[in-house]
Amino acid sequence: MMSQILGTLAGVGVALIGGFIVYWLVNKLMALRMSDEDQYQARICRFIKSTPIHHEKSFNEAISRLEVHRLAERRRLFRKTRAYLL
Repeated sequence: MMSQILGTLAGVGVALIGGFIVYWLVNKLMALRMSDEDQYQARICRFIKSTPIHHEKSFNEAISRLEVHRLAERRRLFRKTRAYLL
């Protein structure tokens, strides 16, 4: 019974280590996450597509609302990071 438990734990350990190695390699080779600038550009495109734009004023309002949202998000992340560090 003990050998089965040890064998199972060893198998789980090998699988976890192998999974982390594969994830690390794929992440280094193909970058699973988008850069912050790419995320921002995608957010602008998605936001503009969901906002009816009839003239330049609406476009500028949409961009300014997005900037306000981006600043609020940065403040929230800063507070969260600061709270973590303290």
